[in-house]
Order: sequence, then C-alpha cells, then structure tokens
Amino acid sequence: MAIKGVENVFKDYDTILTECINQRAIREGQRVYTHMIKTHYDPPPYLSTEPNEFTFASILTSCVGPSGFDHGRQVHSLVIQSSFESHIFVGSSLLDMYAKAGRIHEARGVFDCLPERDVVSCTAIISGYAQLGLDEEALKLFQQLQKEGMDSNYVTYASLLTSLSGLAALDHGRQVHGHVLRSELPFYVVLQNSLIDMYSKCGNLTYSRRVFDKMSERTVISWNAMIVGYRVPYSSPLNLSELEAVPGRRMLAISGLRCPGQIVRRKCSEESKTLVIG
Repeated sequence: MAIKGVENVFKDYDTILTECINQRAIREGQRVYTHMIKTHYDPPPYLSTEPNEFTFASILTSCVGPSGFDHGRQVHSLVIQSSFESHIFVGSSLLDMYAKAGRIHEARGVFDCLPERDVVSCTAIISGYAQLGLDEEALKLFQQLQKEGMDSNYVTYASLLTSLSGLAALDHGRQVHGHVLRSELPFYVVLQNSLIDMYSKCGNLTYSRRVFDKMSERTVISWNAMIVGYRVPYSSPLNLSELEAVPGRRMLAISGLRCPGQIVRRKCSEESKTLVIG
C-alpha cells in the first residue's frame, strides 16, 4: 500500500511511522526505518523536527519477531545515544519488546532503570514473566509494586491471574478477585476468562462457575477454561448446548476429558482421550 505525497503531508518521523502502522504500509515504514538507521536519525530536508519519545515508541512497537528483535536492539542503541532510555514511553516500549522476545532479564534491566513507572510499564514486565511461566517472579514483583503504590488495570490483573493459575495459588487468586471487585474495574472478557481459568485450575469450580454464569459474553476461551475444570471426576455436567452460538467453536478441543453425561448430543466414556465440539 502506498502513501501518496508523504513528504508534503507529514512533518516528522513520528507521524510518518504512525501513519505507516495505521495503514499497514509495511514497505513505506521499512524505508523510513532504514533511512533513520543509516543516518542515525538525521532527518531529511523535508522533515523539520528531530525524533522524539513518541517516534522511538512507535518504532519499538513494530519490532516483533526474530528480525524485528534485531532491529529493536539497534533502536535501543540509538535510544541510549539520544538519551531517551529513561523516558517512560520509550522505556515501557523497550521492556515490552524484550519481554515479548523472551528476553526477560533485559526487560527487567530496562524496568529497574526507569526513574518513574506507570501502570503500562508495570503491567508489561508482569505480563512478560507470566507469559514465560515465571509465575513466582510475577507474583513477587506484583507484591513489591503494590507496596510501592502501583496502580493496576484489568491487563495487570489478568496477567497476574495467569501466574496464579500456574502456581495453583487459590488464596492469592481470591485476594486478586477481591482487589478487582473493590477497584470497580469493568469486567472485560479477558479478565473474566482469567478468573475462570484460575479458579478451575485451583480446583474451585463453585467460584469458577459463578464467574462464568455472570458473563454477558462468552468466548471459546471462556468455555475451554470452564470445561477444563469439569475434568475432575464426579463433577456436575456442564450444559454446552450454548456452544452452537459461539463463533469459532470448531476450534475447541478438550484433552483427557472425563464426561459424566451427554454433551452436545454426543456421549463420551471415561476412556475418551479427546473431544472436539462443533
């Protein structure tokens, strides 16, 4: 996709890169990026300003995948040269890039060097630990940041609940649920799914089902998380007839399911290994 007259329309790197991202103009974005690397961010004649924190943040957001990570490392070097490493927007984007690449130690290094932290940077590092299965580290960091007065949003709690699921830490999970209720956060689907998953994996199907039943919208992830809990022998059957209305239900698979009754007009025995619904 071409962006016509880009030299005349946009006045700095930030707006060009943002527009490239918005329009999915990958080739144009790569050309801008290549120019910035080769010239060490010396703007061409038609650009009137130097790159700022938003410019770097925009670039780092697009540095995903193996090749993107290599570019991100180069950008990090230029960020240091430009003295933007301590800026909250740039720092958050840097640690998020490292965390998504599985380089959690580098991400933590950036996080620890930030002179100030916000909910975005705190959530990014906790999410990084959770995605890598470093559950204890995620919990310890969350507890530390809570003592420091960190604000949390629904993404923070969802990431933490993922780690608590891995630890089967029911008591901590119930405390987090209490925090969510007291903070009066909107119950986004991703947060509700995380609560269901946590309660199910901790063996508390009563609370898991309670959250599930109160959901105004359910996704395949909601059903999958709930059904996994019903793998426990002698659990009450879950009525899955509503799955007929769930988009993407054909992707739902349950491994090792032990079914006490009829599910979606099909029966499965205790010897069943895999059930695909849809």
